[in-house]
Amino acid sequence: MTEDDDLGNLPQGFRATFDVSGRPNHPQAVVALVDQLDALRRRGPVALDDAVSIVGLLGRVTNEVAFAVVWDEALPRLVALVRDYGLHMAEETALYLFKFFVATQYLDGVEEMIRFITGRRFVDGFLWSDIFDQLQANRPLACMVFDALQGFIPDGACGVALADTATALMREQALDGHPFDNRAGRARLRDWLGDTRRPWLAATAAAAVPFINGADQVELMLMAMSHPEPVVCLEAARSAALLGDQGSLQYLIERAQNPLTAGPAIASLQELDAVHRLPEEVFAPEFQAQVAMVAWLSDPEHFGQAPQAVSVIDRRRLYWPPLEREVELFLICSTYPAPDEDGAPVPFIGLVGSLTTVLDSDDGVDISTLSCQEIYLRHCWWELRRSGDPRATSRDAVRRLLAQHNPVMFG
Repeated sequence: MTEDDDLGNLPQGFRATFDVSGRPNHPQAVVALVDQLDALRRRGPVALDDAVSIVGLLGRVTNEVAFAVVWDEALPRLVALVRDYGLHMAEETALYLFKFFVATQYLDGVEEMIRFITGRRFVDGFLWSDIFDQLQANRPLACMVFDALQGFIPDGACGVALADTATALMREQALDGHPFDNRAGRARLRDWLGDTRRPWLAATAAAAVPFINGADQVELMLMAMSHPEPVVCLEAARSAALLGDQGSLQYLIERAQNPLTAGPAIASLQELDAVHRLPEEVFAPEFQAQVAMVAWLSDPEHFGQAPQAVSVIDRRRLYWPPLEREVELFLICSTYPAPDEDGAPVPFIGLVGSLTTVLDSDDGVDISTLSCQEIYLRHCWWELRRSGDPRATSRDAVRRLLAQHNPVMFG
């Protein structure tokens, strides 16, 4: 979000109170934003979404004196806004405010967030993962939130984020017990492990298993190990290895030597202090490039699952205009099953070494049929346009720019 985006509904006179970086680091600027909060409140529920722009600006304050005004004047008003009008807010607006309360460690606001969680309101928003990531970095505040929830298991994305954060804190021995180690929590873990359509839920459950006590731990571990998705089996192996199972440790070592499963397997072996048991080939640049591409593809915001095969189709060192330096780049071919049973696997070509991504065609051309030179060109053009680089006036202009620095390939 740019400064102009944040200022869209605010008087232009505010600009004079901002510093050169666009931060409202003068008390007068914060007072003006507080006045906008008061005006927003007078307008009622129809104006609630405008709070996001105001909070975005308040979040830029770094001056101690200006932040004192945020603490004394702005935050109480934001809490009152949530308390009085929260049910009328868009989910994204409410979560944005909750995130600000956690970031500023403003307890009255955090208590409002807990009230909404236990009321099962706004529990599906994607920002919950960011909110709980912030809590993980602040152990005392995280412990306060978990204590306040008293074993309550939220629904939706909020419940998943809570479980992931609790598991991470349990690994760091920062919590006395996992909040899912109760009847409701164990039932939720069973539900997630039984979900074959959303493997990330089962992976979250598998990660929590070492911190579930009693006979239920064995049942949940068996469910995780027999899950059809490899990512869940890997998480189950990590959990079993943490409990001392040597067979699971060996399984992780084997999986770490396959680029399709190496990412989570290596991360688990690092936690288990067993990376030294891997062969040198695992750390070779081509192997790691494939691992990076699989991680990008597996992200729920991208393809949401690993490909069925991955390979390096080109590797070269180029001067890369988006980075203004020479870098080693890799073109990676990843294949996925055909939409229908009789079809051929579908290839996707992506780049690793700068911004890892797989591009969609913008002109109807199947990128997998293009030459390596043309694929590098399209990625360079995309990166320059993404950053607003004035040199990216056309694809031909970017081709000339590449040729200027890389005459062998583009000359």
